Amino acid sequence: MDCPTGTYQPNTKQSACLDCPKGTFNPNTKSTLLSQCQDCVAGTYQPNTKQSTCLDCPEGTFNPLTKAILLSDCQVYC
Repeated sequence: MDCPTGTYQPNTKQSACLDCPKGTFNPNTKSTLLSQCQDCVAGTYQPNTKQSTCLDCPEGTFNPLTKAILLSDCQVYC
């Protein structure tokens, strides 16, 4: 099965793909492993499943964590 971005399918002969979890993304198609869902890097977050990118923290904030899920993980820094 040719899975779209944000998904993967490790098993053959399946009719559906599995979503990459929150805090991860997958920009590639035809992925077959959960490990192909990449963690969002520091400074980004992703609150949704099945995504091809992570979202940048708003200007003036930063998130030191990887695999962040919440916008509130982005904190104001001086």
